[in-house]
Amino acid sequence: MRSHRVVLAAGLTMCMAVAACGSPAKNAGGRQAAPPDSVGVGTVGPIGAESVPPSQAGSGTGSGAGATGGTSAGSGTGSSPLQVSVDVAPIDDVTTTQCPHAYTINGVVSVNKGPVTLTYGWKIDGAAPTHQHTVQFSGHGSQSRNVSLDYSISGYMRTSTVELVVIGHNAKPAPTASTSFQLVCGATVQPVLVSPATGACPFNAMYSTNIYVAASQTVSYQWIFSDGTTSQTQSVQLTDPTNPVDAPVQTSIFTFHQVTTGVPGGVAAKVEITSAGGFKTDFSTPATCS
Repeated sequence: MRSHRVVLAAGLTMCMAVAACGSPAKNAGGRQAAPPDSVGVGTVGPIGAESVPPSQAGSGTGSGAGATGGTSAGSGTGSSPLQVSVDVAPIDDVTTTQCPHAYTINGVVSVNKGPVTLTYGWKIDGAAPTHQHTVQFSGHGSQSRNVSLDYSISGYMRTSTVELVVIGHNAKPAPTASTSFQLVCGATVQPVLVSPATGACPFNAMYSTNIYVAASQTVSYQWIFSDGTTSQTQSVQLTDPTNPVDAPVQTSIFTFHQVTTGVPGGVAAKVEITSAGGFKTDFSTPATCS
């Protein structure tokens, strides 16, 4: 009998007999021997793909982008863990100015991937985090967000440390960054008083005020009068008290200035600090004569 082989689209060859292919012969062990022109049948794959016999099949796990990305991973989650970093811009080491003084602390929170929402806070001088806020990273891949804190110090000289910390992140220890700086509160001056405010022309009016400091320093000051005249610069040494918050140091200063009928509206006075801080008062009530 003649037989024909038909090749299927799946790549399998089967025996098609015109009349009959005949019964396969048995080998010496009693098992049927495959005809020379037939093959074993394995798992049928997609059209055009090579069929793999069961005896050659393997197993395993993994993922990969194939032709799209050109990479593959053997095992694991297939993505890197979330990484968070923070940074804080430095502040001038020492600032001498009027108190209270407001600082703006600028920081950056960065992640290696998103989307993710994080909570951050600010620690002041080692205290528990305050001023807590959330920051959202809506994109994918590495990204950063700017954050800031308005921080005011009042009443005394101090060295302060402000720390930015991410709260609730699973990294141990939590990501942190800090900046340290010193504030020296300059002298402040109370409003100037005048006594007597009126008198017979000409007369010497007395102008007085108090200068306050919260840390040991030499204070230089000058009287300025509304008639265009000024006093010479004078200095006074003030010593830091035991508790500068509750008991600031003060000194009383005064000066006499002659008021005459030639000054329209009388003469007012103010004090300007010429040393660190540069505080200025407003003009006092004018002293007048008649």
